Amino acid sequence: MDKAKARPHGFLERLSEKQRARRVRFGRPGATSVVQEAFDLLAERLHSRYLGTTLRTSHAMWLALETARGELSARGAISAAQSQHLKDCLARDLDHFAAVIARGSLPAIEELRRTAATNGHFGALGYLLEVLDAAGVLVYRVSAAPGSTAMRRAGELTCAGRLSCAQCDGTTRSACSRVVEPCRECGGKVFSRSP
Repeated sequence: MDKAKARPHGFLERLSEKQRARRVRFGRPGATSVVQEAFDLLAERLHSRYLGTTLRTSHAMWLALETARGELSARGAISAAQSQHLKDCLARDLDHFAAVIARGSLPAIEELRRTAATNGHFGALGYLLEVLDAAGVLVYRVSAAPGSTAMRRAGELTCAGRLSCAQCDGTTRSACSRVVEPCRECGGKVFSRSP
């Protein structure tokens, strides 16, 4: 067999058939960026590492996230610096969702679950919500202070959901993980996440 055919070259070719089927099935077009795919894959790896252990401690959760980051970087799909950036963005979203759950706002929790369901729970949001479900009461220790993780800046990655521009209050929604773009209405670069 030709070695060029035996070894996948790009990040998208390295995704399993199951992962590719999920993207197509739930409307994730093949043209999504490598960074967005890597963000979702990092969340999926965190999910499998954390649920694969019997420990339900915050240390086990952060160790699973670091292990997932290391695996993603070791595959050579993205650099170590890129994987660290993705990890930081995913940790921020994880903290934010934990804070939403810890506050017990049922409408906010339901909105998160509805948003995750729009892409079949196969994006980063769905994986993070399952990790937090598995964490149980640990969610109260994982969550950051209210509002401390709600801000997003243009160029950062974030899970599916709703963002409001801090400058003009313009709102944008996304059904999948994405890179935050400047506000279409005013060009603002800082957004608040809700829920």
